[in-house]
Amino acid sequence: MVDGFWDGLAAGTFDDLPAAYRDADLAVSRDPGHARRMFELDRELMLGFEDFPDDLLASIAAPTLIVGADHDVVRASHFVELASLLPNARLLIVPGIHGDYLGERLAAGGDAAALRRTLPHLLAFLDAP
Repeated sequence: MVDGFWDGLAAGTFDDLPAAYRDADLAVSRDPGHARRMFELDRELMLGFEDFPDDLLASIAAPTLIVGADHDVVRASHFVELASLLPNARLLIVPGIHGDYLGERLAAGGDAAALRRTLPHLLAFLDAP
């Protein structure tokens, strides 16, 4: 992860969650407390995350597309390493930041241009024999 990611996550609180995410959660769950529970569960899960063992990754036989951005929260070198461990992996590193290349609401700021540039690569992978 980029420098400071884990410290920022550890220090993060529900009040740091952007209103757009809280509002989206409420629209789906209709439960005002749901977003807080999800935030706490996700934060706890991420803070306890441990990388998967290399031999487990090497056992994945399915064709896999590793997608990330050159300014993502995960370092591009880690995407490269991950792709090298999967026997049937392809790697796509696009220009952008975490999530904008998939149209993520806050990262893309409502601009679908990055998603439009990424989508043909995703479709080509999915359509490959």
